[in-house]
This record gives sequence, C-alpha cells and structure tokens, in this order.
Amino acid sequence: MKSGQTTGSIGNLLCEKGLARRFGLLEFAGRAGGADEASEKNASPAALRLRMDDAVIREVFNARYSPLGLFESHSRVQEAAKRELLLRTLYRLYWAGRAQLPEELWREISRREVEAIVSSLQRLTLVGNPSWERLVSEVERRATQDEDLLAHVMDPFSLRYVLSYHSEASREEIGIENLNTLAAAALRRDAAGIRAWFQALLAQHDSLPKDITQLLRSVMLEVACSGHGDLGTIAFEIATLDVEVSEDLGWESIRAFCAQLRRITAPGCEALDPYCTDEDIDEALTAVESLHQEELVTHFRKLAVSYDVRQHSQLRRKVFVAAGVTIESGSNSRAPMSSHSRAPHSLAAVGLAGALS
Repeated sequence: MKSGQTTGSIGNLLCEKGLARRFGLLEFAGRAGGADEASEKNASPAALRLRMDDAVIREVFNARYSPLGLFESHSRVQEAAKRELLLRTLYRLYWAGRAQLPEELWREISRREVEAIVSSLQRLTLVGNPSWERLVSEVERRATQDEDLLAHVMDPFSLRYVLSYHSEASREEIGIENLNTLAAAALRRDAAGIRAWFQALLAQHDSLPKDITQLLRSVMLEVACSGHGDLGTIAFEIATLDVEVSEDLGWESIRAFCAQLRRITAPGCEALDPYCTDEDIDEALTAVESLHQEELVTHFRKLAVSYDVRQHSQLRRKVFVAAGVTIESGSNSRAPMSSHSRAPHSLAAVGLAGALS
C-alpha cells in the first residue's frame, strides 16, 4: 500500500465493544487477510512485524477507552465514529512512513511512540486545528517526497510532519519572503537576527494564525534537514511563542517536536538535547542499536550517561519565564505583562481559550 492510498472498503475497524479489532492494521494494509492470515509459523518476517505493531497500537488505543456499552444509547454512534476516525488516522500515519521503507528496515514500534502521536493529535484538536483528514493527506504527501530513510525509521508516525502541519493561508498571511528571512538567519547561525525576527513578528501583527507555531516549526524542520544552522535559538523562540499561546500544551508540542528532530538528525544538533527526556534518549538508543548505526549509537550512549534531568527542567523554566508564564506549586499562571514583554496583548486572540470558543 503506497502512502496517500486509502482503504475505504475495509469495513469497521472496531469490534462490537468499540475497541480496536485484532489484526486491524493488517487488514487496513491489505496484507493477507488479517485474522485469516497464515499461521505465525509460516508468516513472513514483515507480516510478523506488522502483527507486533498491530498489537502495540491496539493495546495503547484500547487502554484509552471503555466499552461502548457503558455509554448512553444516543451517544454510542457519535463516540464510535470518533474512535474509528482516530484509529484510521493512526493506521494512515503509520503507513505514510512505512510505505517508503524496504522491508528489511522495518522495526518494531514502541508503546511510547503510539502514545506520543495520539497525544499530539489530541493537542492539535484542542488548539483549534483543521480536520485530521486534511492533516493526514498532507503528511502522506510529504512523506512520499521524503527520501531520508533514517527519518522514516526513527519517526514511524511522521510526527515531525504532524507537528509542523499548517494551512497555506497562514503561510501567505505571514509571508513567504518573511519566512525565508527567518530560515536564512537560522542557516547562517545569526542568533540576533532570529530573535529580531520574532520580535518584529509580534510587533507587526495584531493577531496571529492559530497554527502559527506549527508554521514556524515547518521552517525549523527545513533548517534541520539542511544539516546545519542555529537550531537552538529558533527552537527556543518557537518554544516561547508556543507557551505564550497555549502554555503546557504548547510546551509539550515543541518538546516532542524537538525530541523527534533529535532522533532523526546526525550528531551536530546537540542544541536540541535539552528538549529530550531520559525516556526519549533510551528509546532512541534502542532504535539505533537495532539499525546498527554506530555513530548514532555512540552519541546516544554518551548522552544517556551524561543526561542530567536538571538541564531539561531548567530549559522548561527558562522558556516559561521568557513567555511570561510563571510556575507556582505545580500549576501555571500568566505573569502580568510589562511594557518590555515580548507578546502584545492581542496575542491572547490565538490562545487556548480563544481556540476552544
């Protein structure tokens, strides 16, 4: 099955309880008839990997939901449709990258990778983003054009594209030349130029598109794919804007994005290391060991040994302070804006409260 190809005639992906069916991924992929497939003893290595990935997706998905029988009858149909959409989206994202790889490079996905993509999709929904259909179609298109096999292996649900998805209208509103100016500053490692660009963005716009940080992450992704540039400064500025817009939801999105970029970029992008958690590092190490990528194995082993959780927490606190969001007793509160604050008052127009209204 090629990326971009859909399977509209596969029937319901859910069992009668409203949970993911066994072998649903195999049926979606059109591989050997799902549950009627040949026995495990005779199955191909690729089919066995699909079975294992199907089990992981099913486990994560089903752990999030109760049986539909616990719902009132009038809400069961709507709830089943929402679940079906999420599961179909997960399968399509899985195949967006998997379809670009030769079978010998397939690796098993982890529970944490599935949880990360589900959480990211839910965060995008909360901040008022467009339909998953448009998002997934764009991810499929971009994955098809991406010839970086390591990126597809290390990012099995194309999280880098999900978290940088934006509308063309937003790109036009900010301006192609303006975005190119930001990319050029990052590529020439002009930290002052990057910071000045963000200051000008906030000063010149009374309001910003709801997907502004996703648009800016797409610029950062282009810089990362070039193999050089100042990723540290542009990541921090986007993180600050992310937190200004949606606080913890924004932080989790930029943190996940940077951690994913770190997994798919070669050593030399250490500026993104503080965005990684110890779990990110352990998972990346396991993945690169299975691929026998010795340079990356060496890097992530060193990072695992030297990892200091304080570096991650200090970065988070620094971003929240720069965003004018204070952290008190485990909860966040908006600090009073001063005349020197980065964000104009109208930035609240793209905040979480506005997105949910």
